[in-house]
Amino acid sequence: MSENFLQTELQKVDPDRYLISLFTPKDRRESLWPLFLFNYEIAKTRFVVTETQLGHIRLQWWREEIAKLYMGNSAPDNPILQGLETALRYYGLPQALFENMLFAREFDLEGASPQGLEGLINYADLTTTPLNKLVLQIIGHDPSEETVQHISIRYCLVQILRHLNFYRENGVYLVSKEIENDVQEFLIKNNNIKTDILVLKAQNALSNIYLKQLKMVHFDANDPKLRKPPMFKELRVALSVSFQ
Repeated sequence: MSENFLQTELQKVDPDRYLISLFTPKDRRESLWPLFLFNYEIAKTRFVVTETQLGHIRLQWWREEIAKLYMGNSAPDNPILQGLETALRYYGLPQALFENMLFAREFDLEGASPQGLEGLINYADLTTTPLNKLVLQIIGHDPSEETVQHISIRYCLVQILRHLNFYRENGVYLVSKEIENDVQEFLIKNNNIKTDILVLKAQNALSNIYLKQLKMVHFDANDPKLRKPPMFKELRVALSVSFQ
């Protein structure tokens, strides 16, 4: 397992979660990087397969490989699985949380849209909260921390709004026109989330920065400004975490 590969790959495919990982103890990051890459791999399934059945096969491969690790088997020649093998054994990560993540991505393959704002919030919860609970366990915090669900949902919804055009161009309709305003209002109203856990602070700070960017373009998903990262994003997150 190449730590350098995992670090470099995460920086390339999910720079925000790489940034988030920098607000965790240095000796835990190499266990977070394969976890975040696993999340990326299963999340992109709906966009890299041409048939639903192929997507299920892809997710089932991950499910079986994760299950083998929990049965005591050694990881195959796959740096993500090799990193996960070390993490799940050293930190006692619950297999159920990996199952929850995979189950949520199976919903992606069905082509169904969440029903209303409540359905979208549930989707954000199912796809993001299990991941953050695993993060908390790795860094030594209680996964049942009260704010983890709120921060997870908020982060996911902001990311969906930022990439609304990408989703729709790929035939994915997570946010109907009828509830766009409801989602925006939900995010604006639920912005006073307090936590003492640095990694959650960082994630919430990113949500706030991206939400501000969305507000500046009046939530217009077509605005080219959304394709550019906010100015001084890393510094703004660091300052927010330090002074929150």
